[in-house]
Amino acid sequence: MKNDRVIDILDEIAKIVIAHEEELTDLDRAIGDGDHGLNLKRGFDAVMAKVDYFRENEDNMDLSKLLNETAMTLLSTVGGASGPLYATALMKMAKAFRDKNEGDIDIDDIEYAVKEAVEGIKQRGNASVGDKTMVDTIEPFYAAFKKAVQEEKNLKNSFAEGLEAAEKGMLSTKDIQAKRGRASYLGERSIGTVDPGARSSYLILKTIYNQI
Repeated sequence: MKNDRVIDILDEIAKIVIAHEEELTDLDRAIGDGDHGLNLKRGFDAVMAKVDYFRENEDNMDLSKLLNETAMTLLSTVGGASGPLYATALMKMAKAFRDKNEGDIDIDDIEYAVKEAVEGIKQRGNASVGDKTMVDTIEPFYAAFKKAVQEEKNLKNSFAEGLEAAEKGMLSTKDIQAKRGRASYLGERSIGTVDPGARSSYLILKTIYNQI
């Protein structure tokens, strides 16, 4: 995947997340601090501000550096738990792509990078499927994506299968009692609302799919 395409994807992700600030905030207000949308908007405003810099310096940046700089931007601007979690995912992917030339990256490299990102989020957040977190979106995505890759489907089709599983996982959080984060303090009252982190991670995955 070419760096200029990755920069375009980052730009589009930022636009989509910012556009959904109110929705994400409303979800978080129901079961959390009410700041998920605001925090992500702050972070992705900062990412958008770096897009021109990325484009101007594209020839001097490999994919690993591009992802690491995006991670550091989110880590320094996004409050709450989501900043470190999304930054961890990007840093894990950056490490997976280290020493890879952009023209040499294939679908197996992408599958491995996604695996590392998911594992990084799970470890950082100490969360599993069923805890009502973004893991309920991203782990089903990875499982379906990996299966499609192993069946030698192309990137677009593999991502489509992953996205279908991700949507089901996201929607399942509505009926789950939270076991992690501030939402867990609500006990059974956390049931009935989609987890905001599960929703924001789905929006990001869907945006990537639309840009492939």
